[in-house]
Amino acid sequence: MALVGKKTLEKWIKTFNKEYGLSHKNKECLDYFMKIRGVANFDIDDSSILVTIVSLDAWGDKMLSVISYYILPEHRNYRNFIKVQNRIEELAKINNVRYIFQGSHLAPKLNGYLEKRGYVVGFMKKEIK
Repeated sequence: MALVGKKTLEKWIKTFNKEYGLSHKNKECLDYFMKIRGVANFDIDDSSILVTIVSLDAWGDKMLSVISYYILPEHRNYRNFIKVQNRIEELAKINNVRYIFQGSHLAPKLNGYLEKRGYVVGFMKKEIK
């Protein structure tokens, strides 16, 4: 697995953080992605970025964790969402994992779709200030 370049990561980080008003977090994001790039899979094309990691849970089962994905606004449609979801499932099969974990950053309307694809949707998060 080839390492993704720093300049490529910087470009994507600036793009998605700008959209969400998080440009002040660019350095932290870059530092994080640089730390995990040796163990993470970065799928990048002209319209999207998908970051995943394969690891073991406490019981020894392999899991694919979706760390992040982003689809450029001009390409953000159902077809490209399906493309990313298919790639996630393809990576899961390639890596012979038992579970796929996706973050809770997804829009609520997408949760119903993910449930139809076999996901159990759950969310528990508490912010400590």
